[in-house]
Amino acid sequence: MKLIHFFFGLIYFQASGGFSERFINLCRISKIRLYNLSEDNGVLFAATTIRGFKKIRNCAKKSGMRVRVVSKKGLPFIYAGISARNGIFIGAAVMCFLLFFYSRCIWRIDVKGNERIKNETVISVLEQNSVTLGTMKKDINNDKLKLSLYEKIPEIAWVNFKIDGSRLVVDLREVTKKPKKEAENYCNIVASTDGIIKKVVLYDGQALLREGEAVKEGQIIVSGIKTYENARLNTFHHAKAEVYAYTKRRKIVKIAKNRKVSEYTGREKRLKTIKIFRLKIPLYLFTPNFKSAEVSTLEKPLVINGVRLPVSIYQTQARERRIKTKRTDFSSAEILARSREREFRHSFKESTKIIKVRKKVTQSKDFYIFTYVYLLYEDIARTSNIEIEK
Repeated sequence: MKLIHFFFGLIYFQASGGFSERFINLCRISKIRLYNLSEDNGVLFAATTIRGFKKIRNCAKKSGMRVRVVSKKGLPFIYAGISARNGIFIGAAVMCFLLFFYSRCIWRIDVKGNERIKNETVISVLEQNSVTLGTMKKDINNDKLKLSLYEKIPEIAWVNFKIDGSRLVVDLREVTKKPKKEAENYCNIVASTDGIIKKVVLYDGQALLREGEAVKEGQIIVSGIKTYENARLNTFHHAKAEVYAYTKRRKIVKIAKNRKVSEYTGREKRLKTIKIFRLKIPLYLFTPNFKSAEVSTLEKPLVINGVRLPVSIYQTQARERRIKTKRTDFSSAEILARSREREFRHSFKESTKIIKVRKKVTQSKDFYIFTYVYLLYEDIARTSNIEIEK
């Protein structure tokens, strides 16, 4: 009986100030059931159902009793209290569902054991096999992933996968490189450019040219074939030497008198896009109608407790630029030419010494022409293989 009362609910009330016997009789006639009936100092205490309480006020009026609710108990009243806070419980239910769903997905990918292979290379292969942030754990096929990694990245000798919570750990071992043996080829030392030899430091081979001799590009300076006339014997070697010589280099820089330059107009537009998994949702209605623009994009991923979620905000900045023809005077042209000349100097070897630089300036109808001639002291040795017929 208590279980039935709990499901349907009971209202506990007290009635006072009239004729209690008449009140009870009227309730019986109206088929209103009263439970736990008692009386204390002329005050009647009882309980009835929700439907009965709706009828009881008429009986109280006829008997001169005043009815006051003491308490309400049962499932209907508990539900009524909960329903007033539906938002809280719906939010809690949604949060529980999301936690349950997220716990079944991969939210972080770590690569271990790699030294030469980049993390991005491994993750790229995983993405080609539909393994990304947000992938369900049950959808990960270990055997298929292993075969794909072995095929796409030959440097992998062994790989294994481990799921730790919401983290996928790719544990791999790289192929051990065998030490390279020095190539057993025979070569000469030839000149990499024209020049006048200043010094030859010979390590192996037979020197054909000496200090003070002129040499042309490609000419043999040290031969990899040693000739022993007395024994009528030739031996082949991997010629090694340092050959220092005085050389000349020429650099011609042309600066246009009318140059086209790109200038910032001051107009810019910032556009935001939200990316959820692979879905991109633009947060703007119109794109800027710039004829020419400098565009830069910044990604801000959503990170909670060190875990990167599959939600990112992309902020794109477009700055309008216009192409303008600008007249270049001689001083500006000289500054531009000097900048390009410095870049040319950086192409020299570290051991190269610049003895002297001569500059000559001429003009044409459309250009300023700067000619730089360098006198250098540098190592001009370059190897050239000897082809031997077996």
